[in-house]
Amino acid sequence: MNFSQRLKELRTSLGISQRELARAIKLSSGMISMYEAGKKIPTIDVLNRLADFFGVSADYLIGRSDDPKPVDGELPEFVKEQLSKIKRIKEEKLSAKLRYLADELYELAKKVEEFE
Repeated sequence: MNFSQRLKELRTSLGISQRELARAIKLSSGMISMYEAGKKIPTIDVLNRLADFFGVSADYLIGRSDDPKPVDGELPEFVKEQLSKIKRIKEEKLSAKLRYLADELYELAKKVEEFE
């Protein structure tokens, strides 16, 4: 498996978007897209940030190792914090959407009641 495939596999296994990954490691989502498409190769600095974020070695990311285990056996604290932030944001967005739908259903129920 090559770098672009590994990057996409790691990102999707965490359930995060390209945009969320880009924000977490301070890159543009377009750059993440180009990495995943195999159109660009990351610098050493970016490769290290990605490895740190996912808790894997740079060797695993570039395909020199097939061992996907985190380097120290556990996700780095930075990654845990970023995933926690992403989860909170997703929950907030979901809550807002649910509130909107509840309001819409309430208004619809009022109109149906008036109609009857």
